[in-house]
Amino acid sequence: MANFLRLKLGIFCLAIAACGGVHGQSSPKIVAVEEDWEVVLATPDPWRASPQFVTYMSPTDSLDGQHFSVDWNHVQRPDGAAGGFRTKALRGDELVTGRFSPIGGNLDHEGETIRWTQRMMLENGVLSFDIVAGTSHSWGAFGGDSVRVTIPAPALADLNRYSPHSSVEWSGIGYAANRIQHFTLANVRLFMDDGQVFSLVVRTQAE
Repeated sequence: MANFLRLKLGIFCLAIAACGGVHGQSSPKIVAVEEDWEVVLATPDPWRASPQFVTYMSPTDSLDGQHFSVDWNHVQRPDGAAGGFRTKALRGDELVTGRFSPIGGNLDHEGETIRWTQRMMLENGVLSFDIVAGTSHSWGAFGGDSVRVTIPAPALADLNRYSPHSSVEWSGIGYAANRIQHFTLANVRLFMDDGQVFSLVVRTQAE
């Protein structure tokens, strides 16, 4: 599956380069990325806050610099409540900032599907990350401005080193993998500085 994903990404990058050439651009710039994720549960256990999983997204193929992550279904809030999710902006292992979702409670519906889009943007030397269009049976609709996190990135000129392969490789199930049927990065969209949008159907599994 990983080799197949790399092959599709190679074709994808060639298409972007070719399109850039047509418009006279030697280096088209990616300024925003959206990833569509999907998790299908088997039988969750709300009393043990399981399953628990995490997703990552980075402007480069490394977690050494600025990047983002989301803790799903295992968030311990300051008020003692558990569940929901937490978005985090990190620099290496250092937590720069984090936001707790307004929703709470643990996933608790057998066979339910959780879908969301995670979006990373670069604007004026600042990286931002948020969750949009989230839906699930347990949590209803979720995402939006309340979970957006940002981190300074003055040395970053574009998101051209972003890799969906890295997002899949780093993301995974931390606890009770047997309670998840599918954990899938389904689609990716790249937004260019000239207004073009490139889409890729990925459909590959995190573990």
